[in-house]
Parts: sequence; C-alpha cells; structure tokens
Amino acid sequence: MLSVRPQDLDAIALDLSGKLVISVMAMVSLADLAARFEARRIIRAMPNTAAEKRLSFTPWLASPDTTEADCAFAERLFEASGKVQRIATETELDYFTALTGSGPAFLAVFADAMISDAVTKGIERGIAERAVRQLFLGGSTLLAGSKQTPDEIVQTFLDYAGTTAAGLEAMAAADIHTPIARGLTAAAAKAAAVNPRLRPRVGFCRGACLVQPQRLPGLVSEGGTLFFTHGPGEREAPVAPAGSARR
Repeated sequence: MLSVRPQDLDAIALDLSGKLVISVMAMVSLADLAARFEARRIIRAMPNTAAEKRLSFTPWLASPDTTEADCAFAERLFEASGKVQRIATETELDYFTALTGSGPAFLAVFADAMISDAVTKGIERGIAERAVRQLFLGGSTLLAGSKQTPDEIVQTFLDYAGTTAAGLEAMAAADIHTPIARGLTAAAAKAAAVNPRLRPRVGFCRGACLVQPQRLPGLVSEGGTLFFTHGPGEREAPVAPAGSARR
C-alpha cells in the first residue's frame, strides 16, 4: 500500500512487479504507478479522514490486469473503514478526491462559519462550538438515514415557511451553491494535475511506453529509435524502438 505525499514519492524505489499495489495517493495515476514500480496489478482509492471512525466513503478503481481476487480483497479492506464504491475512470476519482476525500474539511469550514457568527452574536465560543458539533452529528445522522433526498429535505422546510425557510432563502439569495461548486472544482483540478515535483520515469508493459505525454520534457526520434531528453543537447540512452511506443 502506497500512502505518502505525492511529492515524497521519488524517495521510494521498489520493484513491485508481480505484486498487488494499492495507492491512496492523489495526483499519481495508474500509468505513473505502473512505470515507477514495474507493477501491473494496481488499485487506486481515495478514503477520507472519517476512516478512523469507520465512516469513510472510499471510491476505488483497478487497472485492467488486476484480478477478481485483488478487487475482492480491496473491497473488503476498505469496507472495514466505511462505505465503498467501485468506479470506472480516474477522472471520476479526481472528482471524488474533492467531493468525499476533501469533504470533511469542507464541512469543517461551514461549521467554523456558524461558530464565528454565533460568537459575533454574543455566544461564548466554547458553547457555540459544542452546539455546532452536536448539530452536525445529529443532522448528518438524520440525513444519512432519511429516505428523502437532500433537496427534498430542503423543500420540506421551505414549504413550512418558518424560521428555517427564512435562513435557507437568505442563503439562496447569496448564491451559496457557487462557492461550494468552485471549491469542489478547484480541489478536483488539483487532484488531476501532474505533480511538478515528481521526476518523470519511463516504464514498459507489453512493449508499451507507460508515461503521460505531458510528463516528458522531450521525446525525439532518430533513426527509428526514441530518445528521452532533458533539454537541448542532453540525451539519455535509447528507451524504445520508435514503432513500439503505443502511448
């Protein structure tokens, strides 16, 4: 299992060929993991910090060479810390990295805003924090067990037209949805970005050059051979016959 900060990945030099590799890192793709560790059976997952309470939501996906037994193992492993969901693409995983991987921090921002507002209204900070913590626990428990969708719950309170409706309408008028969407978009974009601190490496799988094109400073062909270059006038040993690079 690989669980380090992406910028620290270069410190790990292992040959993991023939082994199942499970990564819980953002910003490091299946192709990059395959190239770095000579691995073909790879699972990427993104749990969140609620795993320590067995309340994580963990999306995961597998490389094509991963076996059914590998997938069953990963499913059982992550079920021990909450709910799991197998997904199809790394694009989806990048978004879930924002939606559920970063989600506990986003909830904390909302809670902090409520606590700070309570303090400005004269409530003692300790009491406000205790109240908001219990609010999030109770509200989350009700939401998780409700047969209504979140949208339906909101509409129920709007229809009642009481104090909660007044607050919801003020939040809607302030366009509360846009900053939330912007935060999710920014986090997902960060998850999808290539980490500039990672040194590009080239690996092979069934004759294919498993490397993301945007990770290569230069790849030139001369006499039917591909050369990996770091800059003008700098050239390493040939990496593959030109016709064998399929990606």
